[in-house]
Amino acid sequence: MGLVHPYPSKRHVRHSGVVHGHARQVHLLDQTPRQLALRQEGLELIGGSEGLLTHARLAFGVRRRSSVSRVRVACLPRRPHPGLGPVDNALRAGVFLGGILETALTTSAPLQLVYRDAAGAEIVVLLDEQAEAIVGRDPKAAVTTRNPSVSRAHARIEFEAGQWRVTDLGSSNHCYVNEEQVEQAPIAPGDRLRFGNFEVTVERAAEAVPPPSPREGTASMETMEDLRVLHPGPEPSLEASAVREQVTMLETAVADANARVEELELRCQELELRESRHEQELDGWHGRYERSREQLDHTQGLLETSREESADRERLLDELEHELSGLRAQVEHQESGQREVDDERDELKTKVVQRDRRVDELERELDLMEFDLRSAREEIEGLEDSLRQDSSEVRGLEREISLLREVNADKENVVTDLKLQLEARAREIYDLKAGTAVQDLEAAKQEVLEQYFEKNREVDRLAEVIKEAEHRERDLDAQIEQMAKQITERRDVSADPDYQRKVRELERSQADRAEAEANLERAQEKLAEFGPEAKAKLQGEIAFLERKNKALAARVQDMEGQSAPAPAPEPEPEQGSFVARDEALARVEEIKEAYVGWKSNIHLLKTYLDELTSPGGSETQVTVSLSSMRDLILVLREDAGALGSELVALKDLLARE
Repeated sequence: MGLVHPYPSKRHVRHSGVVHGHARQVHLLDQTPRQLALRQEGLELIGGSEGLLTHARLAFGVRRRSSVSRVRVACLPRRPHPGLGPVDNALRAGVFLGGILETALTTSAPLQLVYRDAAGAEIVVLLDEQAEAIVGRDPKAAVTTRNPSVSRAHARIEFEAGQWRVTDLGSSNHCYVNEEQVEQAPIAPGDRLRFGNFEVTVERAAEAVPPPSPREGTASMETMEDLRVLHPGPEPSLEASAVREQVTMLETAVADANARVEELELRCQELELRESRHEQELDGWHGRYERSREQLDHTQGLLETSREESADRERLLDELEHELSGLRAQVEHQESGQREVDDERDELKTKVVQRDRRVDELERELDLMEFDLRSAREEIEGLEDSLRQDSSEVRGLEREISLLREVNADKENVVTDLKLQLEARAREIYDLKAGTAVQDLEAAKQEVLEQYFEKNREVDRLAEVIKEAEHRERDLDAQIEQMAKQITERRDVSADPDYQRKVRELERSQADRAEAEANLERAQEKLAEFGPEAKAKLQGEIAFLERKNKALAARVQDMEGQSAPAPAPEPEPEQGSFVARDEALARVEEIKEAYVGWKSNIHLLKTYLDELTSPGGSETQVTVSLSSMRDLILVLREDAGALGSELVALKDLLARE
């Protein structure tokens, strides 16, 4: 066994069956006066000899001699001095008890554990080599604490194989020796043990008792003198009475001490009950702490999962932003290409406007020609009077001409109806563009196709009428050839200024046409670089320009056919018949040219109708075809009027002859 230092907190520490603090309750009747005196001071003697005399001053001498509050004398060596035997024999031999105690206190001390409780007080626990020390929250443990990180039986400290060892008893927060986790490890003075968050320091116990002060030495000597062992013999009666008085006093003190011990034991039991209740509450809080810790771990896992999902979403967002930037670049590229197409289209529109202006100029020139034509007609009317003499052939020609006029009138009526129908179709198409329903659009398309088929049938009928007119024209041509044979002289008009002017205009028109065709080829080359929608749109515009160019060419031809040479100087009377014949032949040629142009325009109109009736045509192509048909119908009307005028002029000329 070892020595136990007093605790500053006055706590009761139970270890190896020894109560440190209050001495065990001892029955005084079973003890000798010597033993009672020593037990009152916390000393227990081994032996039990009845011949040892004690004195009340022994307590004061022991308290002054030793620096400890309680000493179990069981740790004294059986032979403190060589040759003296047990303690009783040594006392009988007259050895001072101070020497015995000094020998006991200078014996080598074991290890001790030093830690601080919840109040901050330092607690010291001596280790026993014959027993193990338990560290935990159990109140019966040698080293007890209320730290929630410590288990009820956290670790065991024991002396094994000549050294002290610490063993982990399966705790949740493990054991650490000098901050190194261990399951079982040796310990030595100076090591720092940590059980969870509870720290304990291993130290070596005090090896010697400090020497007594001079005053204490004097008192000790006085006391030891009273403890000398006397030789066996009769004791004085005075000494016995003093002993009895001392025993009586000691019994009274022991009774008081027993009452106080019982009171303290009751209080200790109450405190133990309270401590057990607190331990249960602490266990509950510890369980809650463990559950909270598990919930915290689960929450941290969910947080990590959420962070990973957030990172995945951020990566997906970056990829989508990259794709969006690529799509924006493609859109910008397409917009730049569309701007180039728009520029080309604007350029073509500008050229078309210029072409329209050119056409307006030609129309003004045509008006001038018509003025000249009216002048020529007036002259022809004068000639008609002279040609009325030959009525036999003229009447036949007049009948033919009237028939042709009727045919032309019918054709003009048909063309007018077609124009009105086309305008109605254009309005319907415009309404369709404005956003009508798909079913209405299909119904309107079907109706337009049916009407187109009907118009095709009308065109076929017109073609038959035209064939009849051509047959009649061939008859007229035969008659004109017969008349031409009668004309022997023809006037050369190549030197006429008006004719030369018309030729120059025709050359300019042909040059403009060649330029337009070149521009058209360039536009087609550029069109190959664009998308299908822009390409289809430009193709529609190009088709419109081509048709308009053809119409312009036809109008130029009509103008050439309608242009009459300037009136020749008034011929002499003998040359009048020759001049009339030349003029009649010229009229016949003009009629032929007008008829050829009119025929080509009718074929072009039929082509437009075929395009309209063909399935799969886009809306842009339909609009362009309708616009071109409208312009072509106007040209046909003008051609019909010009042809009628030429026939009237020829009739007048023949009548004059």
